[in-house]
Amino acid sequence: QRIDHYKYSAAMVEFGKTLNEVVKRDWRCHAVAYIELKRCLSGENDDKQLKNRTGASADDHSVHTESSFKVSEEQKDEFFRIYDDSIQRLIHFYEDRLEWSVEEKNSLEVAVEKGISQTEAEGQSSSSSSLSFLIHRVTDYSKDLGLVLEFLDLNATAFSKILKKYDKRTGSLLRESKLKELKGQ
Repeated sequence: QRIDHYKYSAAMVEFGKTLNEVVKRDWRCHAVAYIELKRCLSGENDDKQLKNRTGASADDHSVHTESSFKVSEEQKDEFFRIYDDSIQRLIHFYEDRLEWSVEEKNSLEVAVEKGISQTEAEGQSSSSSSLSFLIHRVTDYSKDLGLVLEFLDLNATAFSKILKKYDKRTGSLLRESKLKELKGQ
């Protein structure tokens, strides 16, 4: 299952939905919990209170009032709990995929060596099906590596976007330092 580049590039406004749509189903549990992180910053209770006072919510695209930017310490704590969990899940995914890729690379190297030896010993015609299978395996490996890289890149974008939202909602300047930390992991 490939990541759909059209969906990825379209409608970045709905990044959380896009992230869920383009990520392989069995990898979703490893992806950044973008929607949950966004919820921590939305201040749903604050939005209800703001709407009751002013008749508008923070999502009405109106000029934000001072109260629409308040994020409680409790919300910040929950944000970083989910953020840290997302990092750990992604690290686990990366380590698992790294182990898989090394094992698969080693297996392919052995198979290539065996295929070359077999071709030299038996001649081209008797080993063409095994070489065709080997080419298919190498192609699949390459595609799978590409998917892993796309997944990691998409999650890096998710972290960048959610940290930008965090900085905007809290008035912090954490994004750049947190992104540097992520690259170090």
